[in-house]
This record gives sequence, C-alpha cells and structure tokens, in this order.
Amino acid sequence: VVVLGGGVVAAVLAWSLVQWLVLLGSVWRSRSLWSGGGAQTPELTRVVRRFTSRRSASSLVEVLGMYAGLLIVGSLGTAEDAGRFAVATRAALAGALALQAARLAMAPHVSRSLAAGDTARAERLHVTSTSWVVLVAWPAYLALAVASPQVMAVFGRGFRDGWPVLAILALAGLVSVAVGNVQTVLLMAGYSGAYLVVALLSLVTNVGLGLGTVGAWGAVGVATASAAATLVENTAIAGLVRRRVGVRAMGYPVVVAMLLSLASVLVLVLLLLLAPEGVPGLLAAACGAGLVHLALVQRMHRIFRLEAAPSDPTGPTNPTDPPGPYVPSDLSPAPSRAGGGRHPEGITR
Repeated sequence: VVVLGGGVVAAVLAWSLVQWLVLLGSVWRSRSLWSGGGAQTPELTRVVRRFTSRRSASSLVEVLGMYAGLLIVGSLGTAEDAGRFAVATRAALAGALALQAARLAMAPHVSRSLAAGDTARAERLHVTSTSWVVLVAWPAYLALAVASPQVMAVFGRGFRDGWPVLAILALAGLVSVAVGNVQTVLLMAGYSGAYLVVALLSLVTNVGLGLGTVGAWGAVGVATASAAATLVENTAIAGLVRRRVGVRAMGYPVVVAMLLSLASVLVLVLLLLLAPEGVPGLLAAACGAGLVHLALVQRMHRIFRLEAAPSDPTGPTNPTDPPGPYVPSDLSPAPSRAGGGRHPEGITR
C-alpha cells in the first residue's frame, strides 16, 4: 500500500482489514458451535463459551500490560525517557520470540497428553522445550544485560543513558524464559479462569508500581515495575501448574541449559574487555561467544533430546491430528500422573 502511494494511514487500515477478515472467517467457521447446532452437545458449547470468554479477557489484559509501561512513561515522564523505554522494550523481545516459537510447536502435544491424563509426558515435553528456549534466549538476555550500554548506544548517543532500563528488562526476561511456556500448559489444562486472575494481578502490579515510581525514578522505575509484574505472573502460574496440573516448570535439562548460557556469557564479557569499543567490537565479541556456546551445546546435546514416548492408546494415531476436546474446571484437583484421561472441567475423551 505504501509503495502504491497510500501512505502510513492507508497501510495501517489495510493491515487492520486483514485482521477483521480473519476474525469474520473464524466466527463463520465456528458458528455451529456458538449456536449450539451441529454435532456439539449443549454442555460442550457452554464450556467452550466459558473458556474462550475468559481467554479473550486475559488476552486483552496481556495487551494492556504490554503497553502500560510505555503509556505511563509517556504520560508522566519525559519524552527522552519515553524514547529510551520504547527502544529498550523492543530490544528485550528476543526471548519472547523464542517462547512463541516453542509454544506453537508444543501446545498441541501438551494438550493431547493432558487429555489422556499423561501428565508425566506433558511435563517431559514442557521441560525439554523450555531447555531449548533457554539455550537460545538466556544468552541473548544475559548479553543484553551485560552489554546494555553498548546495545543502547547503537540507537544513538541519547539512548545510551537508558541502559539501566534494558538491563532490568533483560534480567526479568531470564525469569520468564526459565519457567518456559507455563501459561500454555495452564491454558491447555483448561484453567483459563485462573490465568485471567493471574494476568489481572500482574497488570495491577505493573500499573501500581509504575505510577508509584515514575515520579522519582522515571523510566527505571517503570522498568522495575514491569520486572516485578513479570516475576509475579510467572511464579504464580508456575505454582498453579505444579499444584493443579501436576507439571513441574523446571527440570535438570533447564538447569544445564542455564549453566551453559552463563558460561557463554562469561566468555562474552572477557571478549568485550579485549575488543575495541563500538559496533565492530561488540559484533566480534558476540560472534566469538556464540561459537563457544554452540560448541558447548553440541558437547552436551544428549541432555536436551526429547526421547520418544509410547504412543497414547486413547489419543489420535496420526501425530498431525488435533487433540480431542475436553472441558476445563478451575476448581478440580490435579490429574493423576498415570492415566485418567479426564480434563479439569469434567469431560472425558
């Protein structure tokens, strides 16, 4: 659209039009479910409506939390702080991309395992995928924290003073990556209501601390509030997943991945001390540390392998088939680690 001379506003409108078309298509495809027709039972229709309404609300809360810090800094802070905060938050998205990729790959398999009552396999999937994400994202976050002044200076001289914001957000990202996609495990187990409560608690923490600290600390205070909200959300969800679903958020492969990442970043620090200042020196040090990291991962790759498990006799035989439907209930106890096949909200496969 921009190439055709439509301008930025026309490009945004065109982008939003695609989203609306996708939404309308999704509503059309699911019309039989929402109307209670087709092969769906009234009970399943009611449960799906309850689950999706809570999930939609939590998605809205997530978006608000994502931009709350920037809105607070922009409204109550200086323009310089707002610019630095915006750049730092974008730079700190590296780990989120790795988490997103792992979530798309693991979610159907975790859902299938939970539907069959095999929480041991679901835990194995989660821990292994988390170790992969840690191997990718922890070195990036640690590097951002260690070299935050150099990274912020890439965007201009005025941005270098915002390095504490980037360092704080990067350290908070370590916590988010360490527990992996616990949000996905909780949602695949059907606890969308519990996730909504935790998301609201995280938003209140973010906004409350941000408003209380922006006056004295500026962007650094808002970044601290964002880090506190991340810590609250991830620790709360990890506890819920452990207590209600029966899946541990961390395991031995994750710890090994953390140690390898720390070793690689120590190499990065040594190389930064030896490298000349500026972008060339930063890139050279990052490449050297990256090669060391790849060598360490190759040396210990067996730890991060996902061993094949016996196929679920109650589940789909085709690995590409979607998991069967099951119903959530936020008040049920955690399922057994060996069988059961009953989802928290009461419908068996």
